[in-house]
Amino acid sequence: MNVLIYLLPVALLLGAAGLVAFVWALKNGQYEDMDGAAQRILIEPPGSKAAAQAPSSRPGEARPPGAETSRALLHSAVAACDRDPMHHHDPGR
Repeated sequence: MNVLIYLLPVALLLGAAGLVAFVWALKNGQYEDMDGAAQRILIEPPGSKAAAQAPSSRPGEARPPGAETSRALLHSAVAACDRDPMHHHDPGR
């Protein structure tokens, strides 16, 4: 039971530190753009190394199988998120 004398203040201090960190994150805008990072990771910015190394879409040049299909799916998914910010993939739709 003597251990509770030490554990209770430690638990209260850790809880207070977590609350302070959460309030700090709210005030500094850490929760402002929750969907932006998820969308930015899917889109290659123009001029990046990956965009420069991507296969060309000029007629007559070989492209990996499914390249156009995956690009079309990506753009449709991003467009759906742009239309409806609360959009969640539902295979039953």
